[in-house]
Amino acid sequence: MSYTIRFYSDKFDLKNEVENSINPINGISVGEWLHPLVERENIVVSSIAEEDWGWYSYATLHEQTYLVGYAAIPDDHHENHAEVIIQIHKKRTLFEKILGKNKLQQDDSLVKVISAIAQNTKEFKDIIEEI
Repeated sequence: MSYTIRFYSDKFDLKNEVENSINPINGISVGEWLHPLVERENIVVSSIAEEDWGWYSYATLHEQTYLVGYAAIPDDHHENHAEVIIQIHKKRTLFEKILGKNKLQQDDSLVKVISAIAQNTKEFKDIIEEI
């Protein structure tokens, strides 16, 4: 289960991003923008890595680890305008999964931090959040 934040923006310089060698998906600039904002909230964030569905990093808050994924799908008709997707996955032990414990919720600490950052960024339009 993941928490997804989607929006449209021209904030990110997609043309000059480092290319994802696994699959040519933009999004590293989203992670580069988000990292310092999240770190201000005393959240430890790993370096950004590539994945076949985009880019990701790990975030740790209150001894809880999350995988945070980033992807930006460019609009072919407008330079740097893109649909941006941020996904948050909460790491859980096998025991927690079997017992249905420690599930990611909308009021989860990291979700609230990233959601507030997105909601307060004026360049983001049509923000949709869903679990």
